[in-house]
Amino acid sequence: MLDNSQVAILMKVNELAGRYQLEPYQFLATLDVLLESDESELRYCVGPPDLGTPETHRIWDRYEAMLKNLNLEDGGALVGNDEELCRCLHEALQRAPRPRGR
Repeated sequence: MLDNSQVAILMKVNELAGRYQLEPYQFLATLDVLLESDESELRYCVGPPDLGTPETHRIWDRYEAMLKNLNLEDGGALVGNDEELCRCLHEALQRAPRPRGR
């Protein structure tokens, strides 16, 4: 069962994705509690899509840029307690593209 800290982490995941013009249904992020410690593992679990269309290619490029911001360009996961994961995502949000004003 998710608790409020885990929900906060996933909300930051979606906020960060939005900065890269990604919708939550265009990628998968999982948050697993590691039973042997008080840490969690945030993993992005999407493989390369069929890049047959220009739009799919643009989505993949934005997804890779988001992972690079998180220092996950070679795969892997963010591991830490809830506070550490929130801080990492907050720092990534500080580096991410800003929303465009109208």
